[in-house]
Amino acid sequence: MAAPGSDPRPKNRLITGKPCLSYRPDIRATPWEGQELIQPTQIAYIAGFLDGDGSIIMQLKPRKDYVYGFQIKATVSFFQRRENRCVLEYIQSLLGVGAIRNRPDGISEYNIEGLEPAKQVLELVRPYVILKRQLLVQAPSIIDELLNDPKPSPTKFLELAKRVERCQALNYSKKGKHTSEDVGRFLSSKGLLAPVTTED
Repeated sequence: MAAPGSDPRPKNRLITGKPCLSYRPDIRATPWEGQELIQPTQIAYIAGFLDGDGSIIMQLKPRKDYVYGFQIKATVSFFQRRENRCVLEYIQSLLGVGAIRNRPDGISEYNIEGLEPAKQVLELVRPYVILKRQLLVQAPSIIDELLNDPKPSPTKFLELAKRVERCQALNYSKKGKHTSEDVGRFLSSKGLLAPVTTED
């Protein structure tokens, strides 16, 4: 029996008072530790959510402290109206990684950033994803190459930057602010790559 004055309702409810998904602390696990604790139906649910209300984002981010001037960044994102934030919290409780933020436009956004976390999540949902299947092939292959060779040659890094652009083309969102041409110009300006010339 609840103490006088306390709220007897479960904590995992929407602010509207409607019941939300039940939390299962016993199945909380990161995808790369104890995957057997996440049920296949739950993985399929996450994959479907990613297909419909999620993004697989590969970006070229300027970094002054990087020798090549840019960082290749991987993010897996899920989106939902703020009143349904608890759904994102449920997914987060299963994956055990990432952070959720409330945007000013009334949308809650769950982001899993970093090459290794993104790779593990993508590998987890890969058997069930349909709409973003091409991204589920291309993005992890870029991530794998960066993890296996954290310091690629300038030529290899430029090749990876071009593949990042191809991943961006598969997204419904707008193109990235920075392109492989930006990377090539930077590498050339630092003498790391021969300038591209054309014959008349």
